[in-house]
Amino acid sequence: MKTRRMSGDERREAILKAAVPLFAQKGLHAVKTRELARAAGVSEALLFKHFASKEALYAAMQQHAHGAEERDPRAAAFLALAPSTDKLMLGLHLILSHMVQDTAPEQMVMPRLVLGSLLGDGGLAGLHFRRFERDWWPALAEALRAARKGGDALDVGAPDALLVWFFHHAGFAARVLRLPGEIIAYPVSPQAFVLHLARFLLRGMGVRHEVVRARYRPRALLKLLR
Repeated sequence: MKTRRMSGDERREAILKAAVPLFAQKGLHAVKTRELARAAGVSEALLFKHFASKEALYAAMQQHAHGAEERDPRAAAFLALAPSTDKLMLGLHLILSHMVQDTAPEQMVMPRLVLGSLLGDGGLAGLHFRRFERDWWPALAEALRAARKGGDALDVGAPDALLVWFFHHAGFAARVLRLPGEIIAYPVSPQAFVLHLARFLLRGMGVRHEVVRARYRPRALLKLLR
């Protein structure tokens, strides 16, 4: 049986998919073009036919890796909710659950790339953080303001932008610490870790202790997405 020949677009896609784990593991400068070609099952000449340089492949891979990230199908439903305390709690829960509990190998590629980028030129990391700022930051900041307006949260004296970034950085740090596997023996399950971290962050953002205790109930909050 004859093997079907890949089209140019299919070959380009195959090269990009093969490049992601190598760049994630070694970074831009340590990866050799022969390694990239071998991983993709092509010659170096064919590799350069699709990408003019290793740097061009890296730039295309950045966009490919972001596009391949699995977006939680509940995100659109979350973003459509009116700003409220419950929306703030739900948003933190969704993001932290993804960062802490989604540890399948394909889900850990982007954190590796971002960490490598932070140790290098920061280009991919900047792209990654700008996507969070574009997709999630406005909804979380509006929900926090609504919580304060409704009396559920106090003004802690810090700009909303800073509070939302503090939340993101705490979640990202928790994700990065899981890159090598379970190197810290936390005394709770990943699910309980999310609960404790979310409560800690909500209080740090100014949400009243009694409000967090009474209303941060993930099962009930997730019903808002239906």
